[in-house]
Amino acid sequence: MAGLQEVLTASGSGDKQIWTLLPEGGATAPPETRVSDSVDSLLESVASCLNCAPTAMLPHVLLPGGEGAGTVAGADAVVLFCGKEGAPNVKATALLVAAGVQDAAATSVRGAVCVARFQHDLANPLAVQLGKETAPAFLAERCWLQRARGDTQPETQSPFPRESRQLVLAQLLQARASEIERRKTNPGMEVRNMGGRVRWVNEKDNIHVAAQLPAGTNRGHCRVAIEATKLTIKVGEVDAGGTFRLASLIDGTLFQEVDVIRCGWDFVETTALGTAELQVTLRKKEPMRWLMLVR
Repeated sequence: MAGLQEVLTASGSGDKQIWTLLPEGGATAPPETRVSDSVDSLLESVASCLNCAPTAMLPHVLLPGGEGAGTVAGADAVVLFCGKEGAPNVKATALLVAAGVQDAAATSVRGAVCVARFQHDLANPLAVQLGKETAPAFLAERCWLQRARGDTQPETQSPFPRESRQLVLAQLLQARASEIERRKTNPGMEVRNMGGRVRWVNEKDNIHVAAQLPAGTNRGHCRVAIEATKLTIKVGEVDAGGTFRLASLIDGTLFQEVDVIRCGWDFVETTALGTAELQVTLRKKEPMRWLMLVR
């Protein structure tokens, strides 16, 4: 049921991040700034700026998380996104060369590119959040570029190889871009509920339900009751007063009867998107199309 995962993770602080767009063309093309409030909205905006599908974006991790300690980059990773089409981009090519990603003899970058910062650490490899602002002035700061080239080293070395940190972050961003694209082509349906967002997909014989939950949620926090004509899903949370309570995600009469013996549920503690997911499979009594999940 991995295809049911929905990208819901936003920046940890909820703040908006400024990032930079380098338009295609010569060195005189001025950089532009954009603003996003979550990793996923940033990826969608980048794809729009590059005029390509999210899965067609190529992320270049110029500086992995933690490598820039002691520079203006701090603990953030710096990532450049580019496509494959467009006119040569002089500024983007120069930036990649300055960061040591490609030498001057390599093929120039084509089309617009976007540069942003992210919080990412291999100690929690599936979690990624927006970093601090990436204004045009940041791109010209020598200290982080020297660190990206390996000319200087952080005082405290990461226990994880630099190349591994770059590869994992690039793959994670690509996975999230793929999920954004999948969601657009197969959006499924949402259920209004009290405690969060739930999505369900209607198949000939089964109904698949997926509830995206905050990272740190575990199986013991979930209560699922499947009856022939009723579905109840509750997830534990701690309220503002510090009291543990069960929040109802779904509690209602099913659209049609199900075969309880052939129904079940599972819990994925950490999905590819860094969040937890509760997954329920309902086996229909009759193979008919459901118009809604609960009445």
